[in-house]
Amino acid sequence: MFHDPIPTEIEAPRPADPVVPTAQVPAPTPDQQQVADGVFSQASESRAVEAILGLQTGLLLLRELAIETFQTPVEEEESRRPVPPQPDEPDPAGA
Repeated sequence: MFHDPIPTEIEAPRPADPVVPTAQVPAPTPDQQQVADGVFSQASESRAVEAILGLQTGLLLLRELAIETFQTPVEEEESRRPVPPQPDEPDPAGA
């Protein structure tokens, strides 16, 4: 049998020293800058996708809002139903 005490504290491992890059990245050439600007400035297709996603999200929210607004809760529906008279009680409407 072991009679070692149960450890109550756990030591977290120390993070390693951060690696600092020593190589210098050269500045982009004017041609590379123009290519990068051309790639990131083509937004006509992405704007159409954004518009479609926005429209779809808006319609889904509108649908949920309409359902929530016009649907009556179950408890409220049950309270509106008339309670049928018990067989041993006389009908209050007239017998």
